Amino acid sequence: MKKLAILFTVLLSINTCAHAYTQKEALYFLQRSNIPANSQGALLNAITRGDVETAKLLIDAKQIDLNQRYLGSTFLIQAAYSKQDDIALYLLENGANPQIKTVDGGSALFFAVKNGQTKVVEKMLETPGINIKRHRMFFRLPLKTTAKRNGYTEIYNMLDKYQKEYEASKK
Repeated sequence: MKKLAILFTVLLSINTCAHAYTQKEALYFLQRSNIPANSQGALLNAITRGDVETAKLLIDAKQIDLNQRYLGSTFLIQAAYSKQDDIALYLLENGANPQIKTVDGGSALFFAVKNGQTKVVEKMLETPGINIKRHRMFFRLPLKTTAKRNGYTEIYNMLDKYQKEYEASKK
């Protein structure tokens, strides 16, 4: 574990500005730091630690299926659960699907609403056909109720607007 931490430190010292990499650049920096480009564990570690730069390198290397479940959930769900807005937004920009759920029914949208991640919720609502009408399940309240109870008025209003537009389009 200490060796992995040293590798991440070396990686961060290579290039500290957060930007998108070409696939070739990302693979080069990962190889130089001895981090396998297809390391799901390294991506999960970067997400939970909030290491935006390493997460971007691993995503930009395009060697990991961002929609694959890893340890029961997706990387997007982990980013929302861990309150890592920048990484969640980057995952969404790179094709992560917010509609995939954990094995017990949790979704990235639920965790983003629960944690008050306004920009992440807004980006997820751009996904065509995203389901915001969840029923009470495993002690989780519906999304609008969750937003309202936690005092996230802006998120509640976004969900309400989305729901009304969705219902109007079905008529």
